[in-house]
Amino acid sequence: MRIPTWKKYLSYLFEQHIETIEGELNPSLHVTCINGRLQLSTDSAVYSFDDLYDNFYSAFEQIDWNKWQPKETLILGLGLGSVPYMLENNFGVSTHYTAIELDEAVIYLAEKYRLHELQSPIQCVATDAAVFVQLCSTQFDLIIIDVFVDDQIPASILDANFMESISKLLTDKGLVLFNHMAMDAVQKVKAKSYLETVMQPIFPQASIIQTRNNFILTNHKHAFK
Repeated sequence: MRIPTWKKYLSYLFEQHIETIEGELNPSLHVTCINGRLQLSTDSAVYSFDDLYDNFYSAFEQIDWNKWQPKETLILGLGLGSVPYMLENNFGVSTHYTAIELDEAVIYLAEKYRLHELQSPIQCVATDAAVFVQLCSTQFDLIIIDVFVDDQIPASILDANFMESISKLLTDKGLVLFNHMAMDAVQKVKAKSYLETVMQPIFPQASIIQTRNNFILTNHKHAFK
């Protein structure tokens, strides 16, 4: 669905409401237009924001896409499709996407407003990310973990068994980028503790990419500049 041009122009002055629907997990899912970009949010959290989704944009800027391009990409937590939108439009990445999203209403909005504009193929599956990674046998070059219910990461995603399953889905030089809340001191401590106690025993080179609001946890930096 195309957003009226006049709404895009006005969005540089005032946030423009596009649509609000009720999801299976989220009581309210809001699509708005801000500065010409589409944002998907709940009442308490932003799920995606085109190329202004700073957490992943900051991480993507540090990767040398000229030397490393993923053939198969797994996205856990779709939002409105900011990750494929940025990779294709801002970084020139062409890849096959598998997108896992538990809330079918989120998939509906993503397909309605963003995914149909992509040149890269994308397959959306409505299922639990923790269950999917246990059952999946396909391997991926890039795995994006962006799973939230409002502003909380589900316990099943933080479980060590989940990251063990992720490790089995990676190709030899596969890259994991895990969006973790780091808005305050408590959240930063939790993110660092997760890195040290869960990720580093599985990925010894795991480290943190600091962004404006969150930490992006990665298994290694082989593909980085």
